[in-house]
Amino acid sequence: MGITTDSEPCQIIDGRLQLTEKNMKPSTLGHGNVISSLEKGAFVDHIELTAAISLSRLSRYKFLDDNGKDSEERNAAAREVLVQLALLGVARVMDRLDLRSGCELYTSGREASRISADGTRTTIQLPSGTKEVKGAINAAAKQGLAFAGPLTLMAGNALERLAAKGGV
Repeated sequence: MGITTDSEPCQIIDGRLQLTEKNMKPSTLGHGNVISSLEKGAFVDHIELTAAISLSRLSRYKFLDDNGKDSEERNAAAREVLVQLALLGVARVMDRLDLRSGCELYTSGREASRISADGTRTTIQLPSGTKEVKGAINAAAKQGLAFAGPLTLMAGNALERLAAKGGV
């Protein structure tokens, strides 16, 4: 992410966006480590989050049944689950874009591009919930694929002691 030379330094004064003086220190504009009581911020025209999910290797995966056989329907259903999980992962990253303490970004949309091997782009919408993943899991279940239920992880004694000391 770069800041172009056509950017104008601004700050909010009395609730209005105003240009700041040239050569003003970044800390004066609220770009430091100390939280200011003044209302400050930055307005940018465009920020782009780039994430890549490579699907080229996915076609090599086979999902065998109990007899050691696979079918294209079974493989496609399992691959769709993996794709939907990956898309949900990217979407969840977008849910919480923290730059630093007190500085968050919010997305204006969930649009993404699918780029085919020939370079053509197709616009898709990233999921905002788990509906697509659950649908893919249900379709995979019809092909005899089973997925584990929710997993509960518990901290070990060493981690609990560290957390009690304030180290986590």
